[in-house]
Amino acid sequence: LTQSQTGIPTTNIDEYSEDTNTQFEPREDHKGNLARTAFYFYTMHAGQPDLVATGHNDINTLANLNTLYQWHLADPVDEHERERNRRVAASQGNYNPFINDPALVARAWGFAATGPVVSFAAATGSVTEGNTGTSTYTATLSVSPAPTAALTVQVALDAANSTATSGSDFSFTSPTTVTFAAGQTSQTVSVTVTGDTQPEADETVVLALQNPGTGASIGGPATHTLTITNDDGAVPTVRFSAATGSLAEGNSGTSTYTATVTLADPGSLTFPLTVPVTVDAASTATSPSDYTLTTSRVTFANATALSQTVSVTVVGDLLPEPNETVVLRLGTPSSAAVVLGTPSRH
Repeated sequence: LTQSQTGIPTTNIDEYSEDTNTQFEPREDHKGNLARTAFYFYTMHAGQPDLVATGHNDINTLANLNTLYQWHLADPVDEHERERNRRVAASQGNYNPFINDPALVARAWGFAATGPVVSFAAATGSVTEGNTGTSTYTATLSVSPAPTAALTVQVALDAANSTATSGSDFSFTSPTTVTFAAGQTSQTVSVTVTGDTQPEADETVVLALQNPGTGASIGGPATHTLTITNDDGAVPTVRFSAATGSLAEGNSGTSTYTATVTLADPGSLTFPLTVPVTVDAASTATSPSDYTLTTSRVTFANATALSQTVSVTVVGDLLPEPNETVVLRLGTPSSAAVVLGTPSRH
């Protein structure tokens, strides 16, 4: 909740954070997030001079270690936290391993495992799409140690990070509850894959573990990515014909720079096909004082017009300045059957 109050609320109490002059306690559904952040921070940065100098080199100066561990167990990793971790990895090149493998907290910080740990046996797998009918792909789940009583865990579709389309490319009941019998250490879950004859990019189905039974936890890998491989020939591909180009600025007026976008292997593609063109934030030139992007999208009208141009109007001046760049980026094609090739930036 976003409002604050001085008294203890009488409803939705778990949705409030609490604080005093010296302490802060996050709301219930964020306690695990905070704990895993703390475990990561002190795993990576303990011993840094600034922490030592200020007396904050021990995780217990932030919060009691056992309390953080209990928060970690009580508020397990959810899909929102996994997605944030993936985006951080894509942006920064590093990630929090305690989100990818929640059971790592116990191993890294000296806690005894509280019970069986469930994970996928492998992080990835693949299956050939096929041309007709359906086929079945099976992913294996593992649990260790073997449960002493029946144990359940849910497998959910991570639709936000899957590129295949549920219903047309594959079928999967989400969430699916998987049950391990007492003493059983492996189980399976199945995805039904639909065959077709449309050349297209390889597509992915991402499955994620969630809601382990009482006493159990989720380990790593906590997700499984199935790649459905294309077997229908070359995929229609859009790309720039070159990754770079240059143009002298000029001293006055304007000049026009053009970059060429090509479409390869159109096959039985339905036309027209449009592809948006934008200017990447990595550009150093300024619009409109240095340039104007004249073409915001390219359109391929038919299978015989397989190249189109993007125009940039360049403004001349007499100002001494460093060379400047305009980075063009191709966006998502209007047809899902078309993929972006390399280079997709110019």
